[in-house]
Amino acid sequence: MAQHEIDPNKVVWYPKPSTRQSTSLHYKHIPVNVTLTTPGTAQDLYVCTPNRPTVNIVENPSFELGTSGWTASGSAIAQSVLQALYGSNSCLVNPTNAAANEGMYYSLGVHGGGAAGNEKYITASAYIRGVNATADEVRIRLYGVTSGTWWNGNAIAMAQNWNSRSIVAARLIYQTSEEIRLFVTTVLQHNENFYVDGVQAELYSFATPYCDGSVSRFCKWDGTAHASTSRRYPNPTSIRGYRLYSTRDVYIDWDCTATTDSELVIAGTDFYSNHPEQIQRISFLNRRSGEQPNVFGELVGVLSSGDDYQEG
Repeated sequence: MAQHEIDPNKVVWYPKPSTRQSTSLHYKHIPVNVTLTTPGTAQDLYVCTPNRPTVNIVENPSFELGTSGWTASGSAIAQSVLQALYGSNSCLVNPTNAAANEGMYYSLGVHGGGAAGNEKYITASAYIRGVNATADEVRIRLYGVTSGTWWNGNAIAMAQNWNSRSIVAARLIYQTSEEIRLFVTTVLQHNENFYVDGVQAELYSFATPYCDGSVSRFCKWDGTAHASTSRRYPNPTSIRGYRLYSTRDVYIDWDCTATTDSELVIAGTDFYSNHPEQIQRISFLNRRSGEQPNVFGELVGVLSSGDDYQEG
């Protein structure tokens, strides 16, 4: 894939409008289908949460296709179904216990550095889980094959949960292009097995939330699922219209928590708005004790600005 297509700073996330369209907002349709979890407790039907678009250039980031693309380095590696943070699998790494920095690596392809004022970055991240809870540590690293440069991420003391993410941000200083490899390895020599999941590499100077094409409706694979780069598109930052249906009587409110003083919607009726709304949140609450209404339909949302994520 061409370099400009994987750099989230340069991707034109949505087509630029024509002169005729330039005064019109571009809308996105959002299907919703939510059943109230706890009768008597208001719940959000939808909340607009601004996100940052990105491109994950790791093509098998949650090991759904085994260890395809990954190379063992001082260890044995295998797909595992015993633990998973994303998808159904993770990678189990068994260090050889012969030296420090044992684990595995993935080639991110060839990248070049930038001159002052045009710096180029790669930030890589991965979630780590220990088979056992120990003080032994694992980290993510980046390596420039030609320049011999190492960038080290934060060390993770192994625990039996997925709460820890190791992150490394690298400014690429080698002016001509070189292969960059992403490593996940032990810090010091040890023989504690560990799991890896949710690996990401993006052309930012910081890490964003994990993305692959299966994470949400705003994320897409660029090709074959779990065997291609993936990207997260910007999501709507404002709801401008809606058409909804409720299976039971409900109280509905906008940009605040629904109460018995909110608007009452009778069961079995469509309710909608043709007005130019500007809403960030919709909340609903059951009217009759013990009921769990199901509210479903479609929202229409808009980005904050048509130029927010355009190539600059």
